[in-house]
Amino acid sequence: MAINHDFVNNGQQCLHALRLPARVSGREAAVLLGFSEHDLPILVRAHLLKPLGQPGPNSPKHYASIELLQHAQDVKWLHRATEIVAKNWQKRNARRRQEQALLPGQ
Repeated sequence: MAINHDFVNNGQQCLHALRLPARVSGREAAVLLGFSEHDLPILVRAHLLKPLGQPGPNSPKHYASIELLQHAQDVKWLHRATEIVAKNWQKRNARRRQEQALLPGQ
């Protein structure tokens, strides 16, 4: 059975594929790991995920599906990744609230 690579329209399709492609996009990686696509750069900065090759800062990132499946089954990795993502967003939100408090007329 051929794999439909049109996961962009429905990221959940990759969960139902009989066999995953060797490399997947950021959106597909996020679906496989249960994170949002915008959380992946946080995991890359924390060295918990590594994109394939050496992509430039603004280029699309692809990930090895075998590595993603291993991470998805590793409870310790998932715990650590979840903590790092949560702490990142807590810091960003706190910084945003602090900046808004310093604005005049608020």
